[in-house]
Amino acid sequence: MRERLGRVAVSSPPAGGLDFEAALEWLGGDFAILAQLAEVFSEEAPALLRSMERAIRAKDSEELLLAACSMKSTLTLFEASEVAGLAARIETIAVTQNWPAAPAAYEELVLKLREPLASLGHFLEQQA
Repeated sequence: MRERLGRVAVSSPPAGGLDFEAALEWLGGDFAILAQLAEVFSEEAPALLRSMERAIRAKDSEELLLAACSMKSTLTLFEASEVAGLAARIETIAVTQNWPAAPAAYEELVLKLREPLASLGHFLEQQA
């Protein structure tokens, strides 16, 4: 199914693990807010990843929890459940201070986040 919403086609099944239709529905059909959230997340995701990496090196559970929670929240909005689950795993690592598990979980998140970020980039290019 393909439907034209705003100035971009929002398609099903989800592109890059992101479900733009579900996010749009959750936002009450407000396409402008969807576009803003996509732009903010695509800009903030690299900073969140740097914050996580820094927190893991410093064993700073508060910073790690904050960054992972922020990432998980946006990924959940876009129904990117697999990647949101990885961010949730990092939240758990922060809470339990399971530092030996942190580097591998972080690397997996970085790897799995590539496709959703590329999908957001494509979505934003269509807005221009």
